[in-house]
Amino acid sequence: MQGRARGMASGQGRRDRDQSVAAFPGLRSMIWVRWASLSLVVMLCLMAIEGHVYAIPHFYAPYGESVFSVPTVIAALLSLCAVLLQHPLRAVTRAEATLWSLVVVTAFVARALHEQGIRIGSGEMGMNTGVSFILLAVGQMTFGRLRHAPFVLSLLSMMLPFTALMGYLFAQPALFGAMSLPTCLMFLALGTACSARFARRPMMRALISGSQVGQASRLTLAAWCGWLAGEALVLKLVPPAFYTLSMFVLLVISSIFVFIMVLYLAMKAEQHRVRRKTRNRFLVEALHRDGLTRLYGREMGTLYMQCYGPTASVAMIMIGVDHWEELVARKGTETAERLLRRISGALYLDSGSEELLIRWDDGRFLLLSYALTPETLKDRAERLRQKAGATGDLGGDLSEVSISAGAACARRGDVTLEPAALRARAALLEAERAGCNRVVLSLVA
Repeated sequence: MQGRARGMASGQGRRDRDQSVAAFPGLRSMIWVRWASLSLVVMLCLMAIEGHVYAIPHFYAPYGESVFSVPTVIAALLSLCAVLLQHPLRAVTRAEATLWSLVVVTAFVARALHEQGIRIGSGEMGMNTGVSFILLAVGQMTFGRLRHAPFVLSLLSMMLPFTALMGYLFAQPALFGAMSLPTCLMFLALGTACSARFARRPMMRALISGSQVGQASRLTLAAWCGWLAGEALVLKLVPPAFYTLSMFVLLVISSIFVFIMVLYLAMKAEQHRVRRKTRNRFLVEALHRDGLTRLYGREMGTLYMQCYGPTASVAMIMIGVDHWEELVARKGTETAERLLRRISGALYLDSGSEELLIRWDDGRFLLLSYALTPETLKDRAERLRQKAGATGDLGGDLSEVSISAGAACARRGDVTLEPAALRARAALLEAERAGCNRVVLSLVA
């Protein structure tokens, strides 16, 4: 029985892994997002190059005085080539590491030239732009070598561009400094494209999962982006005299929503903790065996239903000694217990690897199987009844012992034990009333 319990646990583990794999829609959607982000980077770089070549300022500086400078374009193109060499979920190649090293060198050289008063084309690579390039390059170069630093650095590389983008949305030049609007968008697109190799991180799994959690995460992220865009639009439309008041109202509303979100997440975390604690206690109880027959109890049957019930119609066969109470009263407890041990041993030896035998109550055993069909259920029940009945000849005193069986099938998707088990028990009682030594089926439409 221990081997069968371990097999069932391993089967449950494989099924959980299969369900977890099925819950993820794969990397296809991530790949589409990656290529869309890289296409945006290419478009922004081409526009900036044309703007510098043909002296069209609106192509490299569409808003304000900040410029998508030539050093920034060079570093962006090197980063683009490095990302194109990436293989998601694989280590960094030598060519990719070389390109990222060139990105770091470009950032340092651009700042050094700027400090010396030397400029290449219009504008400059700002300090925030250079730091973002270095963070992104170091984060990508250390992928596969360090555990958490690559993911953290890749996220930090998008922090300054995101702050600059908020500065453009809310008309706050102090937030974006020398980083132009195309540079902000280019960095965010590059960071999104680089995140494909972190798809197996727990934080990313929650975002790309096809489960309800993943859908809720994506919906929350979209709502957050929409809220930021809505705030920017509101502040653009309100008169300047009400700008401060509008900012205060939006801040209060945001704080309320954040407070509600914190309470909701705390509630879900507490529910998960209680559910986990209950499940652990249930597993401990399921491992307890009956002292007389050494069989598992009803808790293990419930665990079996939770494992196989969602995908199969589990058949249940209840085998019992007819008129058990009268037998115990006539023959005594010791003889009755000896009979139960013989019956449980015979049933256990006849049970298959896909079946689970548990003790239901006094004088009754329940066999669960996901491999039986309604057509083969009666034959299997009759075979078990005969196996159990063959153990009744323990001497002249027990020659009249009779065994009956009741069988039922749970509906596909039913993860509870009692409904089908109680129908099997009712069929067993009907067999006893009908004359004993027989099998009765209880099938539902």
